[in-house]
Amino acid sequence: MDKKKELQKIKQDLDDITHRITLLKNDIKRSGIAKKAESKAQLEHILTDLEKRKKELETKYSTLEKASEDKWEGLKKNLKEALENLKKAYTSATKKLK
Repeated sequence: MDKKKELQKIKQDLDDITHRITLLKNDIKRSGIAKKAESKAQLEHILTDLEKRKKELETKYSTLEKASEDKWEGLKKNLKEALENLKKAYTSATKKLK
């Protein structure tokens, strides 16, 4: 796969997880899950962690877009690992909320 197509695929994955995080936030607001103080603190921690990871990914993506050929593979691998970790954190967060 060429560099442009790989960037498009990674961007699509990043946009997808961003969308899912937004939906999760909206579901939490609508459902009233965060009524108890302990639940609210836990939810805030979970959402803060997801947002932090997402911002780190966006920064890594921006770096990857500008990467030279000699750094491309290493940065791409690092970004893909971070993306998978964010997906796992999202899945874990949704399980905690059920």
